[in-house]
Amino acid sequence: MRLRIRRLIILAALPAILPLVAGAENFALRFDGQNDFVDCGPAAEMRQVQRNITIECWIRTQAADQRVMVTNRHADDGSDFPSLLIMNSCAGFCMDDQNIRFEAVSQTRINDNRWHHIAGVRSGDRWSIVVDGQEEAVVERAYDMSGSQYNLHFGHHGAWNNFYVGDIDDIRIWTVARSIEQIRATMNIMLSGNENGLYGYWPLNEGQGQTTADFTRRNNGVLGANNQAGGDDPQWIRSETPIYGGTIAVEPRQLPFMPIAVDRSRMMTVHLANTSQQQEEWYSVEFQFTFPNNRPAWLSVDPLQGRIAPRENIDAAFTINAENLQPGNYQSTARLTCNAANLQQLDIPITAIVVQGVGHLSGRVTDAANARPVEGALVK
Repeated sequence: MRLRIRRLIILAALPAILPLVAGAENFALRFDGQNDFVDCGPAAEMRQVQRNITIECWIRTQAADQRVMVTNRHADDGSDFPSLLIMNSCAGFCMDDQNIRFEAVSQTRINDNRWHHIAGVRSGDRWSIVVDGQEEAVVERAYDMSGSQYNLHFGHHGAWNNFYVGDIDDIRIWTVARSIEQIRATMNIMLSGNENGLYGYWPLNEGQGQTTADFTRRNNGVLGANNQAGGDDPQWIRSETPIYGGTIAVEPRQLPFMPIAVDRSRMMTVHLANTSQQQEEWYSVEFQFTFPNNRPAWLSVDPLQGRIAPRENIDAAFTINAENLQPGNYQSTARLTCNAANLQQLDIPITAIVVQGVGHLSGRVTDAANARPVEGALVK
């Protein structure tokens, strides 16, 4: 008997998983504009920064006047450090000293009480301001910074006696000039604290207490003047900033390269694992499967969406039902979207071959010379 056998093949093309990074928390700090600030202590290594620096944070404000988010310039004595601030309802990146001041100011007004990502970048003599991943202004100016001997503050500029009013989340300071592409790539995900060129990273995750951790382990911040609760402490609030945490590993667990006949079905699974080592709830990963070209009637996925707690996993079952299919080739693409720090979108191509009928043959292998079974041999 001659058997006619063809295969159903489901292929999932999956990229290599990126290195583990930390997950996200959903808190921020609210500053009253009167006397609230965070003191991160002396930023000693920042005094060596001369030519390249990037300061990033998320803010929400209604302020129209000058308000400083991040700086360690607190006196007109020759100490200098660039400031990230609000200027005339826009975002600004300012350099000032005793007898000099210049700034790059955005075109976009950001005092609309919505969350915006702000970044100030110095690359040599080039100073720029970036709003929500778009570079909006550039100033070319040669200037040799001598550095500041004062403490790094959030929400306060001592030389101007200026206090920020509004909300701040996820502050990052780099000793490198980050490109627009680099800023866009990480503005919505948490960092590990070990990235090259990262000087300080304050996710502002704690939600309570008098301190906030620097993930680079250099300069933890203290709310207000000391470790005691007081009127100069900014307030912890829940945050809706689009910053994602948790990490996900995606891999095909099964590829059933078995034939499928009309009126039959086959299944394969995609294994989703939350690889975050932290156990807090905010390291969970939410996922969803969609189909860019609409889901074909012959393909189903279960579950289509869900939430994976840290150190947990889910198998998503992809099933092809050939009950109403004609013999031939079939294909589709499943799109996985999730809020993991290392992966936000992945397209999984699916191909199938459906045939009219399938069969199989099994039996022992025998030695032709003596008709005895060959031990351990099996044919299918």
